[in-house]
Amino acid sequence: MAQCTCSSTARCASTPSACTALSWVVAGLLETSAQMYAVGLPYPAIAAALSAGGLCTWGALDRTPQGLALCVACALAAPASELVIIRLFGWWRYAAPDLLGPDGVPSWVPLCYFLYAPSVMNMARWLASRALRE
Repeated sequence: MAQCTCSSTARCASTPSACTALSWVVAGLLETSAQMYAVGLPYPAIAAALSAGGLCTWGALDRTPQGLALCVACALAAPASELVIIRLFGWWRYAAPDLLGPDGVPSWVPLCYFLYAPSVMNMARWLASRALRE
């Protein structure tokens, strides 16, 4: 990983293959949580795995207070937007939500958003640095 010019502590992938590898790692972590859900593991176990993965992803790819704030913002705003879609349009429903009532979300869903936010930020940094070079 090469150091980004956008921040003294943020990191970014230096090549397209590094960005692709990051995407696969995050996809693997999210698929792991889906499999944990599918086999019926308790929500706290899924949340613990996603929390650890999210903190590791943030620590490996960002390490900035701004990045952490953006991860938290994504973890709050994305499920809130899901609730609007679920409650207003009824396009889908979680099978066993445990936050915010029967039309809510599982407690581990915000952690999914926290988990992949650093990877998306990292890819955005790489694309921005590439655009600046061209």
